[in-house]
Amino acid sequence: MTVKILVATQGGTADLCAQEMVDVLEERGFEAEAMLMGDFGPEVFDEGGQFIICTATYGYGEIPDNGTEFYEALVSDKPDLSRVSFAVFGLGDTTYEDTFNFAGQKFDAILSECGAERMVERHIHDANSGALAEDEAIEWIGGWIAATESRAAA
Repeated sequence: MTVKILVATQGGTADLCAQEMVDVLEERGFEAEAMLMGDFGPEVFDEGGQFIICTATYGYGEIPDNGTEFYEALVSDKPDLSRVSFAVFGLGDTTYEDTFNFAGQKFDAILSECGAERMVERHIHDANSGALAEDEAIEWIGGWIAATESRAAA
């Protein structure tokens, strides 16, 4: 089964993080692909499986342009995602403290609302922290892998 990393990005950082995750996953024996959200709709979840949402937060708490329609379709359609497991890697900037990492929060909430199972807690990267998002993505995906392997062994 392929791990699908669904990417909402405005400036490209989320896409870079997703590519780093794909590299780590493939090194560890997983099949993985990164997909820009503007290229599909909620039907991506139809067959179930493992998904990672990698999203930036744009402007004052908005989902990046290429993920807006996808998110809005999830909110309006409320598909049954009971065969989906997910995790969210959110990027944001605490300079916008009132709306910090809202896109990640929004995706986490709607996927849970639709019945998907959260694999690990949402990661929150802060561009203001000085840490590179892609470095955090590499570390975070290691934790996701450990949780997935532990779940499979149970």
